[in-house]
Amino acid sequence: MPRNLQERLRPLGVQISRREIRSRFEASCPLLRARSQVKDDQAWREEVQKNGGIIVSVDGIQPDKGTETRYLVRDALTGRVLAAENVTSSETAVRKALLAPVLELDVPVLGTITAAEVREFLAVEQLWPEVPHQVGQFHVPRRGVPARL
Repeated sequence: MPRNLQERLRPLGVQISRREIRSRFEASCPLLRARSQVKDDQAWREEVQKNGGIIVSVDGIQPDKGTETRYLVRDALTGRVLAAENVTSSETAVRKALLAPVLELDVPVLGTITAAEVREFLAVEQLWPEVPHQVGQFHVPRRGVPARL
């Protein structure tokens, strides 16, 4: 492990191994690739055109309570990752910022799918007010909410 990193972490009382650094780096690489490549993917754009647009699916994974949440935003019709981000806040504005790269793609949005979480719903509703929204099937039985908000 580089000395510089060890020295920077020492005052914080934090230790980290090379293995942990590598693990975090490898987990971040797909997030970076997803964000940088989708704009230029002509084959994906042709598929989107055939489909008439995209269905935006937002999925977050929080490995441990109190840690950052890793969000993936996908086109549910093609499976393509459109945006990815690690976030520490659940505010609606943060969720909207997560979805900003999707707006920049300038493709029709046919629908949205999120967890049964109010802030996620508010974010997609504010960005695409006329678009149908559905709660992901996994979240319906766990939260006891209707499939459509």
